[in-house]
This record gives sequence, structure tokens and C-alpha cells, in this order.
Amino acid sequence: MKRMKYNTAEIMFLTGDINYSEIYLNSGERMISSSTLLRHEKNFGSFIRVSKKHLVNPDYVSGYELQGRGMELKMQNGDHLTVARRRVKTVLSSIIAV
Repeated sequence: MKRMKYNTAEIMFLTGDINYSEIYLNSGERMISSSTLLRHEKNFGSFIRVSKKHLVNPDYVSGYELQGRGMELKMQNGDHLTVARRRVKTVLSSIIAV
């Protein structure tokens, strides 16, 4: 398997599935990593953990929508990511701070 190099500024968000992560780049490409989201979260300090399944680069968040006690992030590529109810306050404060 070939090791890929990438710049963290190119990463829009990551999705996790057990011991693998899918990395979504701003170019539209996707890559698979054999690392967990927790490991990526430690390496990418500026990224925000919005749920058990998603790790987001706040530079690529184009907006958000509050839905009752929940929240949904709108990414620049048009994807919508649901924020876990328990993380809404911290995510909202992190997004507004950027």
C-alpha cells in the first residue's frame, strides 16, 4: 500500500469507521487512513470533534443550522454534518471563535 502525503490545510473533514478514517480533501478527493479519529484528533489540534463519527476543519465550515437541541454544520462542498447534542455548545463556540 502506498503512503500518501497531504497538507492538513487541504483536509475538510474526516469520518471514522471503527479503526479506519476517510479523509475528505478540498479538491474533492477521498483517502482512507488506517488510523482512528482519536489519533487524527490528537495530530490535528485545530480540528473540532463534532460527533463520534466526524472530525471537522473549522476553516471549511460555511454555516450552521440550529435544530431544536441539535445542530447541523454546512461544509463548503455542500455536505451537511450532524453535531452530537452533547457537543453543540462547544462546537458552536469554536465555530464562532474562528
